[in-house]
Amino acid sequence: MITKTLSIIIPTYNMEKYLPQCLDSITNIVNIRALEIIIVNDGSTDSSSLIAHKYAEKYPNSIIVVDKQNANYGSCINKGLSIATGKYVKVLDSDDWFNSNSFERFICELEKIDADLILTDFTLIYSNRREEIRSPQMLSGHVYDTSILEDINIQMHQITYRLSVLKSINYVQQEGIFYTDYEWCFWPMIAVKKVYYIKNNLYQYRCGRSGQTMDPQVIIRRYRDIMLGLYRMIEIFNKNKDDIDRDIMLKKYLLKTLCNRSIDLYLLFLTRKKKFSEDLMELDNYIKTENIELYNSLNVNNRGYISNWIQNWRISKKYPSRMSILFWTNIQKLYHYIHSMRLYRILK
Repeated sequence: MITKTLSIIIPTYNMEKYLPQCLDSITNIVNIRALEIIIVNDGSTDSSSLIAHKYAEKYPNSIIVVDKQNANYGSCINKGLSIATGKYVKVLDSDDWFNSNSFERFICELEKIDADLILTDFTLIYSNRREEIRSPQMLSGHVYDTSILEDINIQMHQITYRLSVLKSINYVQQEGIFYTDYEWCFWPMIAVKKVYYIKNNLYQYRCGRSGQTMDPQVIIRRYRDIMLGLYRMIEIFNKNKDDIDRDIMLKKYLLKTLCNRSIDLYLLFLTRKKKFSEDLMELDNYIKTENIELYNSLNVNNRGYISNWIQNWRISKKYPSRMSILFWTNIQKLYHYIHSMRLYRILK
């Protein structure tokens, strides 16, 4: 039996338009026998399953197709993990793809690595063809301990885990809701000891697709899912608090992640006046009750005016003015533009 270097879990739901590009990007490599590609079809009603099975027929030693009833993203990850056998595991969304040349190099290097968490770069690709490269800006080829986590922001597109790390904590994502990818960047970090960075622009993340979970209209419709995801992350933090308290750098990373996710919700609620007043009150009371460290940190966060907005709302229930919201929005656009241009010059 051939030992697989990497298991790739591909959740898919009605992605017939994008799935071939996704699968071509990971099968057009020399060392495909090192891969275990697990396509989890989440009850698609289009031809996604048919496409997946055709690829499985072409690559029977590397591709597994699982057809199941629709239960959202987390259920696909859970199903994939339950059958994965590779030394490492990575998630690839079916509307995204890997740079094939980068992927070939990644597999070659992955076979030589002994780490719990491997980080790579990724590219945001917008519908107008604008691209932004995101990098943790670490020293490539270097093994770090978890102290490095304090200084970087990690997104799921950058992550490859040692499968045994996930097994050791019985990792299971929430099912039946959207936006569970934050759990992928959070809970497993508790079991990570060695971190390795490869300077490799691997993941190509498609942005701006209609109906995408990051579509602002979808976010507004599914904001309760974001709340449920945050609540579970806080619950996990609290359950593992004794272990987390023994690693101050890990604790800072986890609190920073909780803080950023919380701020996303506060920002959504505070910039829409009283439309979400009850949800805002629920969110604030929950955080205050369940994690006072997180609650207090939201008054001193590093995301501009939002800490002031939160403080003002807590004291007087006043919402930010339209002028301050507009000013903050423009500042954020400028910051992201400067940041993307700086990274482009560094990484090109």
